[in-house]
Amino acid sequence: MNTPQISIIILNYKTYGLLRHCVHSIIQFSSVATEIIVVDAVSDQKKLSAISDELTRACALHGGSITYRAISLPDNQGFARANNRAIKQATGKYIMILNADTLVFEQTIPGLVAYLDSHKDVGIIGPLVTNPDGTRQDSCFRFPEMPYPLYRRTFLSKTKRGTEWLQWFLMRDVDFSEPRAVDWMMGVCLVSRAEALADVGLLDERFFLFLEDTDWCYRFWQHGWKVVYNPMVHIVHYPMRASSEKTLLKHVFKKTAWIHLLSWYKYYMKHMVGNAKYKRSGR
Repeated sequence: MNTPQISIIILNYKTYGLLRHCVHSIIQFSSVATEIIVVDAVSDQKKLSAISDELTRACALHGGSITYRAISLPDNQGFARANNRAIKQATGKYIMILNADTLVFEQTIPGLVAYLDSHKDVGIIGPLVTNPDGTRQDSCFRFPEMPYPLYRRTFLSKTKRGTEWLQWFLMRDVDFSEPRAVDWMMGVCLVSRAEALADVGLLDERFFLFLEDTDWCYRFWQHGWKVVYNPMVHIVHYPMRASSEKTLLKHVFKKTAWIHLLSWYKYYMKHMVGNAKYKRSGR
């Protein structure tokens, strides 16, 4: 295959069944030259080998327009570092990072690629994300402010002020009937322009999990690249996020809660301390 139009990077962590369905949806619906790179953390070599053989054979039926390969990691290195391993090897004009617990559809990949082809100032784009029943998931947001950990992780989210802040943060006041610029999008599915990525840089590996996508999108804006949410195409995302804990107080001993708070602290120190330009976005 010549240089692929898009490289799709899928981080897998013990979800081989979901991974299999995800990749098969790409093989079925991608109508552009596609390079699929799976990064498998804490690999089960027997399962990975069996699935890789199956998926390689499925790709071969497309006459070389879709290729597949897997990178096996010995341990869980975190979202940013694992994805970066594959980004460094990707050869596509566009680079997609995609969760293993997703499905793409006929217009997903060609639709996102076409938008980037026709909007040269867009550095990164994401689709509408839905639940399996078709309802919309919150996947694009305004940049967080100081109340973020309190209103996202404690009972204060139920207060009047907390509810109002979350409505603002989740962009519930915005009409999403057409593509529009947003502050940042959830890393469940993001497509970046390789040219912009070379300018902005890789995911920040100081974030093990959570807010690495926020930081990435912030840096795209800092470098003059637009971040766009395109609801005209969609993916399905199975609601299995580790951040599903409702409150910090109830889940104070949850490891993911502490990882989330640590990521928030790193983001705060990196972007907000001493940054007078950091303020509520008008997007």
